[in-house]
This record gives sequence, C-alpha cells and structure tokens, in this order.
Amino acid sequence: SMKMIASTKLAKAQRAMQAGKEYGIANAEVFKVASSDKPAPRKLFLVVSS
Repeated sequence: SMKMIASTKLAKAQRAMQAGKEYGIANAEVFKVASSDKPAPRKLFLVVSS
C-alpha cells in the first residue's frame, strides 16, 4: 500500500514537472522572438526631499 501511494505521488510530480518544462520552453521562445534590436533610452530621475 505504501508503494502505491509513493507511485501515485511520483506520477503526480512527474506530470507537474512536464507541464512546467513545456511552460519554460514556450517562455524562452517568446523572449527569443520578441526581443527588440535597439534598447529604449532610459531617463533617471532623482528626487530629494526632506
């Protein structure tokens, strides 16, 4: 009975790991394709108050 419980938990963890892996691959593909060639200019604002 303990082996069945462990097997069930392992199967659940493996399914979750596979879903996470697919999400990571898709996320990396989006950033690879959608990256901009020229970085946007940045402005730095410093505010000093008392």
